[in-house]
This record gives sequence, C-alpha cells and structure tokens, in this order.
Amino acid sequence: MSAQSRPALVTGGAGFIGSHLVDRLVQDGWRVRVLDDFSSGREENLAAVRSQVELLRGDVCDPDAVAKAVERVEVVFHLAAVASVPRSVGDPLGTDAINLGGTLRILDAARRAGARRVVFASTSAAYGESPELPKRESLPVDLASPYALQKHAAELLHGQQERERALQHQWQMAQLEAKERAHKDEVARQQREMEIRLAREQVADAPH
Repeated sequence: MSAQSRPALVTGGAGFIGSHLVDRLVQDGWRVRVLDDFSSGREENLAAVRSQVELLRGDVCDPDAVAKAVERVEVVFHLAAVASVPRSVGDPLGTDAINLGGTLRILDAARRAGARRVVFASTSAAYGESPELPKRESLPVDLASPYALQKHAAELLHGQQERERALQHQWQMAQLEAKERAHKDEVARQQREMEIRLAREQVADAPH
C-alpha cells in the first residue's frame, strides 16, 4: 500500500519532535491524525500543515479520546509522554499514569482497532548518565529516574505486544496454509475419483 493512502496517528504530534514527524509524514503523502493534550505541545508547531491534518485535543489516559484517535488507522506513532526527569521525581504517580499507563492504553486500543503497527518513541534516559555518544540500544540499562523506569517498562510492553502480534500472524498464516493444503488435497481426491469413475465406465462400455 502506498503512503498516499495510509492513515497514521501521531500522539504528542504538537510537540517539538512530534510536529517534525507530522511535517514529514504529510510531505510523504500520509493522511495524518494528531492526538495531543497541549500540556507541552503547541498548535503553532503544526501551522505549516494545519489544514492537512486532523487534530484531536485529548489525553492518552482518556479511553474515549484514544478509541476515537485509533479508528481506521494503519500505523500509530506514539510520542505522547511527560518527558521530564524532574517531573517524574516530583510526581511519580502522575507521570507514570501517562508514560506507562497511557502507552498501555494506546497499545491496547491500537490492537483492538486493527492497527497494523505501533512505533514507540523511547528515551536515552534508560541508559542513565553514561557519557558515551551516540547512545545505542546495546548499552546497559541504568534506570536512574522514575521517567527512565516508566519509559523502559513501556518499551518492554510494546516489545511484548509486537512479539504476540508476530506469533498471531504466524498462526494465521499457518491456518491459511493448512486450508490451502486441504483444498488442494480435496481437489486431487475428487480428480482421482473422477478418473476411476471414467475408467470404470469405459470398461463397462467396451465390447465383450
């Protein structure tokens, strides 16, 4: 399917990174929907493409807003988060509700809506204070803040769902292959029966 016909949801799409992603998706011909509560994002970040995107004001913790946002979407780019170590230290429960709980709600809603894929934006904070640059996923995890812990846990949830999705796809393909084999076997059986019946008729009609 070409990008021109693919609908995408960007959560946190009015933020700095999210709005740049929205710009690129629109440039590439995607039909883009944005879900943002504007707690840190700004509508002016989307000024260049505002007339070309569907903008929903809502919270990833709101089940109704999330359900509406994922309707008929093929790909979800999940960037919405409270991206602040100090805030996570000062309000671990509140930030956890968004960074982990909101991610889980997005993942579940996307699965229920039949979205083909969820792309999750994690954080380099999961690697602690390591001075090594650039950060690589092979670096050891060092969860030095509630924010890092929340985002890493959300990443693990996302990975688990992707593995389950892959297993589900493999099972569906196996079922399809089994049905195709059964169909071919049935056609072959009917063909053999027809050949036997024709042979018997020829023998019966032969002069004795």
